[in-house]
Amino acid sequence: MVGTPLHCPRLIERDAELGALVRFAAAAAGGTPSIVFVSGEAGMGKTRLLDELRAQLQRRAAVAAVACPAFAPASLGPIYSLLAALAPEAASADPASGSEAPEAGQLQVFARLLDGLRAAAARKPVVAIIDDAHWADTATLEFLKFAARALVDDRLMFVVAYRPEEVGTSADLERVVAQVTRSPLARNVILQALSGEGVAEFIEATLGDTTPPDAPSLRSVRERCEGNPLFVEELLKSALESEGNPTPSTLRSLVAARMAGMTSDERNLLETAALIGRRFSVAFLEKIAGDRSRQLVLAFLRQAVAAHFLVEDRVEPGWFQFRHALVRDAILAPILLLESRELHLTIGRALEREPDADDRVAELSEHFWLAGAKADSGPYARLAGERFAYREAAEQFERALLCEPADADRAALREGAASAYYELGNNAEATRHQEILLELARATGERGRIVDAMLVLANLKHQAHDHAVSLELLDEAQTRERDAPDDRLRIRILAQRAVLLAIQGDGRPWNGRSRKPNHCWSSQGCATRSASTTRVAACDFFTSATTKRVWKSRSPPCDARTKPAVRSRSSSR
Repeated sequence: MVGTPLHCPRLIERDAELGALVRFAAAAAGGTPSIVFVSGEAGMGKTRLLDELRAQLQRRAAVAAVACPAFAPASLGPIYSLLAALAPEAASADPASGSEAPEAGQLQVFARLLDGLRAAAARKPVVAIIDDAHWADTATLEFLKFAARALVDDRLMFVVAYRPEEVGTSADLERVVAQVTRSPLARNVILQALSGEGVAEFIEATLGDTTPPDAPSLRSVRERCEGNPLFVEELLKSALESEGNPTPSTLRSLVAARMAGMTSDERNLLETAALIGRRFSVAFLEKIAGDRSRQLVLAFLRQAVAAHFLVEDRVEPGWFQFRHALVRDAILAPILLLESRELHLTIGRALEREPDADDRVAELSEHFWLAGAKADSGPYARLAGERFAYREAAEQFERALLCEPADADRAALREGAASAYYELGNNAEATRHQEILLELARATGERGRIVDAMLVLANLKHQAHDHAVSLELLDEAQTRERDAPDDRLRIRILAQRAVLLAIQGDGRPWNGRSRKPNHCWSSQGCATRSASTTRVAACDFFTSATTKRVWKSRSPPCDARTKPAVRSRSSSR
């Protein structure tokens, strides 16, 4: 197969957007910081626009860019990568490796990272670009929200690019975009589809001296590209290589038509690379490719780059990335489940032998899951759940539960899932897991586990305004504690009961019984106190002792102590 190298050499109908970004950068250099959201559907040219911005600003500012991986995102990974590029001296003092890390909370970590970027901006204006933010981990999005409140007169601009069609599937992204957009620092740049004239200009610039396809093919490109620059390029390539065949009407059929001109070995290697991930190393591809010679692999890579399937990483030679996620998806679509399962199993086994396997547990979980190897996927999913930010943690714990874990592990997985959902604000899912956890505890007959589970569930019911059920759980927990007194459990029970009764108010009926907050602790010999005193004391105690973290089995995923080492060489998709 001989690929037709086509690439538009200049931006079309993006002068206004580029000009706005340059103006925002100039304002940041003068001490007016900003967080700029660049949105546009897949293939609309967000990355190309950001590359042009980098080229224009490279002499006037310190510019660094990072793309979020589609899966296995390290907590705050994009921010640590930006810090390493812009302020290496601050990155070398990574809190995860310092003695203070176990005590460092999320806000302290955020402040330390932002201070590192501020230090870089004090020397030279900083433009920090985060691409593919629709795949960002929860902690990275929370950091942006923190920065929107903390930046004042810093010479710093964040540029955050994302696909708007992904907002509805990511509650974290939707929430953070909505909150940050209300900040005076927020700016929005929206990439629209090219106009009819823009498409015509794009086609002319892309073809250059290349002999154009026939008129019907060009008309088909204009009609079917929908103003999407990526589709224009892909449809043009197909029209030039089809030799009179009808132009494919979808990207999937378009990619399939282009792959039809490849040899069997080339197609096999392309599919294998797509199964590995969005980004992969040649060395790892060779391990999966089996007995194929290096010369054959290199020849395939040259063809794939020429055909615009892949892009070579100029910073890290030996690494390649699929030019667009949509192209990779189209390559994966026709692969039989039987074939993909076998290859995912092979990839997973090879990953286990890699030196950095301990840092790639989410990838291992993913590959073994797609291979149908539940016994292998489950343990890695649990490890990934314990390491990653809340949204990713919840997904990994759910996966681990589907992998038929041992009875001894089910409670810890339910506890982890409930904790992650609680932190995400998903009370319904947290409650679902906690109710199952209570049943598991009842089955063991262990009083401490049962009461612990009841207290957590009572807290969730209280937050869902189901106060009657919450109080019933506390009543049962108190009865069980009396049978075998335990000061720790008694304090937790009384603190939660005091908060519930203080919120209810003096003497109001609750669940058919009259409750008086000023006597809510008297059954345990506590001093009678006024309703207002009870409310203040109980809320203070409950906040500090109970609501911060009712689950004890795992640390906050976004805490510095659980942040995996930031990897620049991950085969992610």
